[in-house]
Amino acid sequence: MKKIVLFALLSILFTNCQSDDSEQENADNSKSSIAFTLNDKTQYVTATDVSGSAIDVTWTKSESTNTSENEYSIYGSFIIKNPASSDNRDSGDMYFQIVTSDAKLTAGKTYDISFVYLNSGINDIPLAYDQTVCYTSTDLFEGAKTVGKIKIISFDGTILKAEFSIDNLTNKSPYSNFGFCNGSRITEKSFSISKGSLTAVSE
Repeated sequence: MKKIVLFALLSILFTNCQSDDSEQENADNSKSSIAFTLNDKTQYVTATDVSGSAIDVTWTKSESTNTSENEYSIYGSFIIKNPASSDNRDSGDMYFQIVTSDAKLTAGKTYDISFVYLNSGINDIPLAYDQTVCYTSTDLFEGAKTVGKIKIISFDGTILKAEFSIDNLTNKSPYSNFGFCNGSRITEKSFSISKGSLTAVSE
């Protein structure tokens, strides 16, 4: 009888441990994040809120009523990783789309990155200190030579994991002219994002 009771207790403990491990694994897998490198130099990571918690990287899906295309929008906030004292410590945000006829994003497949909405792009990206540049942040826009790619690592309908890159973004707005900084007119520059990775959760 004692052996039966002992076996039952061990079974309960083992089941609880498995459940705890599973819950912990699910919690770890659901953590969203974003990271990338700008111009092969400055690294960026997920931004945090005032409490120090990471701001969620999210995705949403919109189905077109006129075509068979689906739009997946991805949004994330970021900051410079380990900024120097002279670097901009503010956060920026990234908002772009994947437009596809696929009913669901396919793991292993590479899609084009699109900037189909007016507010799409890279907004207020903080810049590392550069004595030759008088501004400390800038918006980045799609230009004639911009090419963005995103490779889906995994997607279960809730959590999206992917790698991405965007070449030849520009600081020239299609909606306004360049302003002045310290008395000099700002000039057009090209920016590229590489080594991008993200884990986004359904909004």
